[in-house]
Amino acid sequence: MTPKIYETFLKTYVGKKDIGFLLAVRQDTLILAERAKKTKKNYHHPINISGIRIVPSQNIKSIKIRRRDAVIKSLFTGMAIGVGTGVLVALIEGDDDPGFLSYSKEDKMYLYGTGIGIASTALGLALGLTTKKELIKTDGDKTLFLLNQKKLNEYSIETQFNLTEQEISELMKN
Repeated sequence: MTPKIYETFLKTYVGKKDIGFLLAVRQDTLILAERAKKTKKNYHHPINISGIRIVPSQNIKSIKIRRRDAVIKSLFTGMAIGVGTGVLVALIEGDDDPGFLSYSKEDKMYLYGTGIGIASTALGLALGLTTKKELIKTDGDKTLFLLNQKKLNEYSIETQFNLTEQEISELMKN
């Protein structure tokens, strides 16, 4: 089973939204890792971090967790399925009989591929926006935070990659 990385969206009492990867969960804090800018050198690295932020539990109103790049993946999957389906249907139908409005299979490939591709891209986007999200409301209450600590740990990079406390400390130093 490959590890999964989840994006974490925090609403805080400071009035700002904080977005990052959930690196680790501690007794009364969340440790968020900032996503590094993608370069050719680090593009495929699973833990692509540029900075660490520690957020105390009493500052957190709510925590929303979603799989990394879920919307983009759903969008492109929908597009690929739609275009592929359109091209396949056009090839199966073949050329029209000669007449006033007749299309070759190549013309149909463009028409069907574009039409079905746009529709399925929109569907993929809608599905991506509604992908499984975990919403945890803590309202700054340390007790609610502690009750949800086990659930939060399931989504952390520390758990997904079996990182040790020493490895987490090393990441936080960089």
